[in-house]
Amino acid sequence: MEHNADSRHYLRFGLEGIWHRLQPGRTQIQIEGGGEDQELVATQFPQGEIRSGTIAAYAEDEFFLNRRIQMNLGLRASAYLMEGGSYWSVEPRASVNVRLSDHLAAKASAVATQQPIHLLTRGGARLPNDLWVPSTDQIKPQRGQQIALGLAWSALNGKYEISLETYWHRMQHLLEYQMNANVASSAVLNWANLVEEGRGQAIGLEVFAQKKTGRWTGWLGYTLGKTTRQFEALNAGNTFPDGFDRRHDLSLVSKYRITSRIEFAATWAYGSGYPIWLPVGRYLHLSTSCTTCRPGTWVDFGPLNNSRAPDYHRLDVGVRFEKTVPRGTRTLSLGVYNAYGRRNPFFIYAKLKSRRQQMVQPQQSPISITRVSVFRWVPSLSYRLEF
Repeated sequence: MEHNADSRHYLRFGLEGIWHRLQPGRTQIQIEGGGEDQELVATQFPQGEIRSGTIAAYAEDEFFLNRRIQMNLGLRASAYLMEGGSYWSVEPRASVNVRLSDHLAAKASAVATQQPIHLLTRGGARLPNDLWVPSTDQIKPQRGQQIALGLAWSALNGKYEISLETYWHRMQHLLEYQMNANVASSAVLNWANLVEEGRGQAIGLEVFAQKKTGRWTGWLGYTLGKTTRQFEALNAGNTFPDGFDRRHDLSLVSKYRITSRIEFAATWAYGSGYPIWLPVGRYLHLSTSCTTCRPGTWVDFGPLNNSRAPDYHRLDVGVRFEKTVPRGTRTLSLGVYNAYGRRNPFFIYAKLKSRRQQMVQPQQSPISITRVSVFRWVPSLSYRLEF
C-alpha cells in the first residue's frame, strides 16, 4: 500500500508471502519423433519435494528534510518457514540523496538482506548442473550487508548524464561444494552433507554515461569489481576468487535514427575472464612397498580458482524498420548476435594425457586444456504489430 502522509512524506507498507516448492535434481527430457512428442521426466530427489515459505512485512518512508536533501528509511521483517523450524530476520535499509547543485547530486545507501534460497555451483563451471536449494535446519540463509556511495551529474536539461558509484558488500553463510564432493550426484545424494559454509566480500566501482536525446543516443557502462570467498575447509582457509568474479565488465550501446522509420543499433560487450580451477601439474608416485607396481598418478590443481578463462567480447548489430498503418504500427527487426564470430568459451575443461601419449610426445605438457564454444553467429528476425 502507498500513502501520502503530507507534502513531505510518502509511505509504502505491506505484507508479502512466497511459497517455495523445490525439486533439486529434477531432469526433464523431451523426445520428438513419430509424429507425436513424447515427454520423459526422470525424477531424482533424495527426499521428494522440498517445501517452505516466506512471510514478511515491510514499511518505508520517503521524505524531504529540505529542498536539497531527500531520505528513505525502511524496515523489513521476514520469517522463513520450513519443516522442523524457522529463520527470522530484521532487515533495515536507509538512503540519502543530496542535491549539491542544479546539475550535481550525491547519494549514499546502506541495506541488510537475507536470502533463504542458495545457488550451488562448482566455481568456474558453466554447465547446466547448478542447483537451487533451500535453507534447512543444517543450512542457514545467506545474509548480506551493503554500503554504496555515488555521484550523479546531468547537463542540458538531462540530455547527458554521468554517474559514479562505489560499493562494498559483505556476505555470510555462503555455500560451496566440498573438495571431493561428487557434483553430478549431489541432487541424488544428501547435498546438505556435501557443502561447506563460509563468507564472502565484493567491492567495486561502477561508471555510467548516457546520451538520452537526439538522432544518436546511447550509453556506456563499466564496472571494476572484485569478489572473493573464504571457507575454513577450502583452499587451506585462504581467500579465493568467486566463480562469477569479473575484474572488468564493459558495455557500449549505440542507436542511430537514420530516418523517422529506420533505426540502427549496435551493442559491444566485454568482460574479463571468469575464474576456473584447472590442474597445474601431474606427478608420478612410486610405491616403496611394491617395487614391481606401476607408478600412480597425482594431479596438482593448485589454489582454488587459480586460472582465468579467456576474455569475453562480442558485437551485436541490428536494424529496425517502423511503419504506421491504419490499424497501428508494424515493426520489422533484423539482427546478428556476435557479428564478428568471436569464439567465446562456454566452458573449459582439462584432460590428462595417457602414459603412452606422454611417452610419444614427452616434450609436450601432460595436461591438455579444451575450450568449448557455442553460438558463434546467431541471426534474428522478428515482426511486431501494435494496434
